[in-house]
Amino acid sequence: MLSTKNKNLVVAIVCGIFFCFALVFYGSQPLLSDVSYFVAADQRILQGAVPYVDIFENNPPLAFWFTLPAVWLARLLNQNAETVFVVFVLLLNAAILSFIWKLHRQDSRGSHYRQYLILILTVVFSFCLAFGFGQREYFATLLLLPYICSVALRSNRQVLPQGFKIPLGLLAGIGVCFKPYFILIPALVEIFLAVQCKNWRLLFQTEVLVAVGVVVLYPVIVWWFYPTYFTEILPLTLLTYSAYQASYAAIIMSSTFLIFVGAAILTLTASFWTAARDRGILVWMAAALAGVVIHFVQHMGWPYHLLPGLAFITIALLLYAMQMQIPVLKMGICFIVLLCIGAGLTNYRQTQDKSFTRFDTLLNGVQPRRMMMLTYELGAAFPFMPAHNIEWVGHYQSLWPMAAIEKHKLSDSEGQTVLKKMALTIALDILEQKPDFVIVDHRPFSDRSEKGDHSPIVQLSSIVEFKSAWSYYRQLNDDGAFQLWQRQ
Repeated sequence: MLSTKNKNLVVAIVCGIFFCFALVFYGSQPLLSDVSYFVAADQRILQGAVPYVDIFENNPPLAFWFTLPAVWLARLLNQNAETVFVVFVLLLNAAILSFIWKLHRQDSRGSHYRQYLILILTVVFSFCLAFGFGQREYFATLLLLPYICSVALRSNRQVLPQGFKIPLGLLAGIGVCFKPYFILIPALVEIFLAVQCKNWRLLFQTEVLVAVGVVVLYPVIVWWFYPTYFTEILPLTLLTYSAYQASYAAIIMSSTFLIFVGAAILTLTASFWTAARDRGILVWMAAALAGVVIHFVQHMGWPYHLLPGLAFITIALLLYAMQMQIPVLKMGICFIVLLCIGAGLTNYRQTQDKSFTRFDTLLNGVQPRRMMMLTYELGAAFPFMPAHNIEWVGHYQSLWPMAAIEKHKLSDSEGQTVLKKMALTIALDILEQKPDFVIVDHRPFSDRSEKGDHSPIVQLSSIVEFKSAWSYYRQLNDDGAFQLWQRQ
């Protein structure tokens, strides 16, 4: 039998192998669309671009700030920014898991529980969440992870080691700041613990107060550095955001939500077969429930919005499986999880390859140097561009409000105001940046759009400034969804 020290070494080696596989997988292909956007935007920020002035983004700037160190280091070392970012994410994973390892050093359940927990978390964050690797949801879930672990420990009436409460609060507070919805996760688990322990004074723990302080301070910092976000971007976002909402029926029937429901049913079923009861698993389930609430509150139905819920319910399921006394059921659950991991990684690669094929066909041998894209959504543009080392120009998401116009979410006067703002923004980009090629997304966002009227070029050409800037371009190709234009 191996000693505890040797078992810990084996766990560290296995986790290192998992991280190496993850590095090879994520580093061998382009990043997800939003994540590629953060990297590309940070490259422009390092060149002097100002968020919310030179770069359009609906959310507060934490994703830019969080990605910036990796992009800066890549620039310093003259390396590929996407690859350095993957290394950065995996190192952050390792650091968080090391923190959790130390957090559980006095766990009364013994060293074997701590070893299995770290292995489970490594698998979940390296492979289970490929569809959201590097997204805001991914970082928020990762930074909230130690906090959820600490609440699970307190749920089992275990005392946290000294010196951990302030770091726990700081990490949780930063995680919540990625999107305001994320505050529901610590809020729900703390309320659950207070009800479970029948002690509402638990809501005033040091880590809770530190996290609240970070959340309160964050908007003040954003206002100090980027007042334009509150005065211009936020009002425009609130005006047009509803154009992207999906019906609740569509959200419920999405494959991602159905996978979550399946995992939740398995977890609840497994709990009846668990010999050793772990009250902390209920905390993980409460966090997963908060993740589902977040998914529905955002009302989009986009799969990565459910990432926190999927992460926490998978952790709960695997913790239950670990405690099972029936080997067949334990192996069955692990097999299902591995099957989902394989399907998720395959889908991830196929999605990235699809982007390549689409734009390679559109370019048809053309080799752009500087590219701009007029589109509703980042997924249409990324991850193609960074993978081909094409310099991005423009405000990236400056056509985001167009969907609200097409879906008649705005009044005529509001629509004209928004349309003119977009036209002036894009015209300025074209005149200043002079991209040699522009890809135009002319898919109708709404079925009610009259044929030919949904093209951004058609709608924006009513604005004199845009029409003048666009006169330098001629159309080269059209695949039915996207057009390629070249500067003359």
